[in-house]
Amino acid sequence: MSTARREEAHDFNLVDLLLFEHRRQRALLAELQGGSGEQGVVSFGRLARMLATHEAAEEIVLYPVVRANFDDGDRLARLATEQEVVLKRALSKLQSGGLARDQPSSASRRTGLQQVEERLQAHHEFEERQILAALPEFEDAAALGGLASAYKIAIHLTPTRGHRRGPTGPVSNVLLGASLGILDRLRGLMDHNPET
Repeated sequence: MSTARREEAHDFNLVDLLLFEHRRQRALLAELQGGSGEQGVVSFGRLARMLATHEAAEEIVLYPVVRANFDDGDRLARLATEQEVVLKRALSKLQSGGLARDQPSSASRRTGLQQVEERLQAHHEFEERQILAALPEFEDAAALGGLASAYKIAIHLTPTRGHRRGPTGPVSNVLLGASLGILDRLRGLMDHNPET
C-alpha cells in the first residue's frame, strides 16, 4: 500500500486531516503547473473541487471552534474567512474562464493559476501557524477526532465549485451551501465531469 493510501486510510483527528488536505492541495497545484492538455483539465477539476469543499467545510466546522476557544478567535476566523473569499473568487474566475474545459496554457490562465497558488500558500501558512498549531491546546484528542468526523460530513454538503457570491460562515454554508452543492453535483453529471 502506498504512503498516500496509508495516510488516507488513517483515522485522522481534525488537525491531521486538514494538514493532509493542505498537502494534497499543494501536490495538485504542482501537478497542474506541470500538466497540459487533458491532464491539466483533470488536475484543475480535482483542485477546484477540493478547494471549494475544503474551504466551505472549514467554515462550518473549524472556525466556530476557533471563535469559541481562542482569545482572539473572532479575529483569526475573520482573517481566514476573508482569505478564503478571495481564494474562492480567484478560483471561480478561472472556472468561468473555461480552464475547466480548455488547456491551461494561455498567459491569462497561467496568471490566474499563479494567483490561486499565491493565495492558497498564504492561506495555508496563516492557518497552519495561527490556528492549527494551537488547536490541540484547546481540544482533547477525542474531540478533535469528532470534529474530523463532522468535517467529513460537511464536505458532502458543500459546493464543489468556487462561487463568486457563495456563502461564508457556518450557518449560511449549511443552509445555502448544501443547495449549491447539490446544483454543482448535478451540473457535473450533466457535463459528464465527475470531478466538478
